[in-house]
Amino acid sequence: KGRTTLKQGRPGEEKFVYVIGGQISVTVGQETYTLSTGHSLYFGASLKHDFENKEKTQAKVLCVSSPVML
Repeated sequence: KGRTTLKQGRPGEEKFVYVIGGQISVTVGQETYTLSTGHSLYFGASLKHDFENKEKTQAKVLCVSSPVML
């Protein structure tokens, strides 16, 4: 179980999330999406967003940001 801190990128930034294993919830703005193994989500990272694992098992996720956000 766990949750990231609320993030908000600059205009023009984008994120792609792919769930390798497990299940997560992704909140983007006012919408929450439940993603399981093999699911993906692409969104404008300038919107407030966070990731949460509500399950007891570990989730593995690939997250790609463009342009690079560190």
